[in-house]
Amino acid sequence: MSTQSAHYVDDMAVASRVKGKVNATSTAKINLDQENKNETSLNTSSSKLASFLRYAGAGAVVLSALIYMLQGIENVDAALRQWTYLMLMTSMALGGYLCRFKLGDALAARLFFALAVMLVPVQFSQLGGMVYALFNVESSSVLNDVWHFAHTDMQTVTISLVISFGLAWILSFISFSILARFQAKKLALVFVLFNAALIIPERTTLLAVLTMAAMLLALVMLRVKLFTQHQIFSTREGLILRLIMVMPFVIACSRSSFHVDFYSGIGMMGLFLSYILIFQLPLWFSGVDAKMSVARQNRLKESCLFAGVLTAVLAYAVFALGLSSAIFWFSMHLSADIIWSVVLFFPLIAILFFARRQTRNFSAFYSHLSSIACLICSWWLLNSDQIEIAAVVVLMLAIMKGAWGILLREKFPMIVGVVLGLCAIGALILASLVGVAINVWVALAVAGIFLVLSSSVIEKYGRRWAHHAQVFWSEC
Repeated sequence: MSTQSAHYVDDMAVASRVKGKVNATSTAKINLDQENKNETSLNTSSSKLASFLRYAGAGAVVLSALIYMLQGIENVDAALRQWTYLMLMTSMALGGYLCRFKLGDALAARLFFALAVMLVPVQFSQLGGMVYALFNVESSSVLNDVWHFAHTDMQTVTISLVISFGLAWILSFISFSILARFQAKKLALVFVLFNAALIIPERTTLLAVLTMAAMLLALVMLRVKLFTQHQIFSTREGLILRLIMVMPFVIACSRSSFHVDFYSGIGMMGLFLSYILIFQLPLWFSGVDAKMSVARQNRLKESCLFAGVLTAVLAYAVFALGLSSAIFWFSMHLSADIIWSVVLFFPLIAILFFARRQTRNFSAFYSHLSSIACLICSWWLLNSDQIEIAAVVVLMLAIMKGAWGILLREKFPMIVGVVLGLCAIGALILASLVGVAINVWVALAVAGIFLVLSSSVIEKYGRRWAHHAQVFWSEC
């Protein structure tokens, strides 16, 4: 009996020791999990703080660039303006090198190099102002109020140009190599050429217009041949690269618009904002490296499209307001109603047509809105004093609206185009009858010949046209 009790006591002791070890192991595991959670929480907090600091620093640099270009906002010494951004670009390149190879922070290094190359067009815009000040003594009154160029001598400009070109090539090649090494040389060359175009001391001449047209053509070719062919340019870093490539063109257009009028410059900047809202912002939140459901992507795209179209319409209205002096000069030769209707409504219809091509769920909204704009424009034109020219413009508008319906296979735009075409032809006939009121018989004879020829054409091709029209109409 005593032997059994001893064995029982030993078993209890072993069980107690095992239970103690299990409890100790569980406690240690709980403590380890708690430490891991605390460490994860600290890492998350530090990552969020680092991300916030990156965005804040980038925003400060961008705001500095805007103030630097619009130099009327800050009264900075001319000598300081000439060399500050060269030193800032160099400092950012050194900061990128330090973050990558000394601190091991690849994100900060990429951001430093992106900001450095983003400042290149800002520096060349200042150089363009310096060159313009050397070759054009009398500047626009708008620029006297808004932009104050650093007047300097040719030697200083030449030294700054040489340094700027060297930094532009080095920084652009390094920055573009980080994202797309296989196209870095080509992108860097195009980028440097774009910035070189900002040096041309022309603003509103034919040479300036041709330069901006060449830049726009090159950007379109880059988009078609490169940006849409490689998925890497749909990432957020790819979108930043595409924005950097567009910056010299935007600066050139805005600068030339400011030379025309202050409102024209503001309108041009608004048009660029609409470009960001329509093309860049949806890709930023729904691109390759963004996590978002398809339904949310569609809603975001439609919202950005509507905001971008509204911004484009308002910006173009402001831009057209800045062209009032040029429109006043044309009004000495044409009716002001004709000029304003063409200037205001034709681009508006083009913007709505573009929106109709981009949308998926609101196609009828943009289509009907454009039809209303066409009707208002036609009513305005047909009440003009120069009815013959106005009728021709309405006929062009009718052809454009009919082509809209044919391309997009929509019935209502085709009906609007036919109605506007009939109104334009009727206005032309009435104007012709008024002009030949004494010799009405001549007009009637010409109309008779035209009707007889039309009957022969309809007799030969009428059935074929009617069949094709019926098939097309049923498919719409």
